Amino acid sequence: MGIQTRGTIFFKTVQILAYANDIDLMACTTLGLNEAFLNLEKSARNMGLVINQEKAVYMYSGKDTTLHQDLAIGNFVFKRVDSFKYLGTMVNKMNNRLVEVNARLIMTNRAYYGLQNHMKSRNISRNIKTLLYKTIVRPVLTYGAETWVLSKQDEHCLSIFECKILQRIYGPVIDGGRWRIRTNQELY
Repeated sequence: MGIQTRGTIFFKTVQILAYANDIDLMACTTLGLNEAFLNLEKSARNMGLVINQEKAVYMYSGKDTTLHQDLAIGNFVFKRVDSFKYLGTMVNKMNNRLVEVNARLIMTNRAYYGLQNHMKSRNISRNIKTLLYKTIVRPVLTYGAETWVLSKQDEHCLSIFECKILQRIYGPVIDGGRWRIRTNQELY
């Protein structure tokens, strides 16, 4: 196909990331991107595959803010976007992880509230509720997290969320004849 698949974009002008039917072409120049895409499209056509024009977009990452128009390569026109989802993870031109963290928190809240009847049930032990949290809810939050570079603010948001869930599972404790909320250290 003529596209290098080893190494990183720092050492070459064009790189392709591909997993199943999700393909990401990265290039340092528009000319390199044109050539790589045309090679990819030709190879796909030879195998009987087609590129879905509706799902294909491009994102420019750099200081040049004049590139606002759509990008035409061959018979294809790619809409410019500021972010897109690749392998289930939001990628944006500013490389802002907070966008992905917030999206994951929303999905995780949905997963938790889907289990709300079980989490509120007095017939289910705290150990089972903790197991539900660790095996169903937390993986939704941490999917793709191994690629995140988190700021202190991101870590704080995630910590607050986890404490909120653990507070709901373990509830308050009686201390000196009065109910009080458990501290974060007690929860962990």
